[in-house]
Amino acid sequence: MNAKEKKKFIKDLTNSIRDELVAKVKDMPECWDGIELRLLLAKKFESEVFPVQRKRLKDFNNTVATTTI
Repeated sequence: MNAKEKKKFIKDLTNSIRDELVAKVKDMPECWDGIELRLLLAKKFESEVFPVQRKRLKDFNNTVATTTI
């Protein structure tokens, strides 16, 4: 994926999750604040992850651990 495609993918995915959750705000408990909303966002993003080959996951984890991404 080139840089333009990566930017489009990131924007499309985050916009999709944002739109879905914003539409559900009316159904969320009134007492929820930034803590629960962060948990909900994390859970939603986690649900978008597909199984990854072990080597690819290892390479990903190494890159994240050794760079400023």
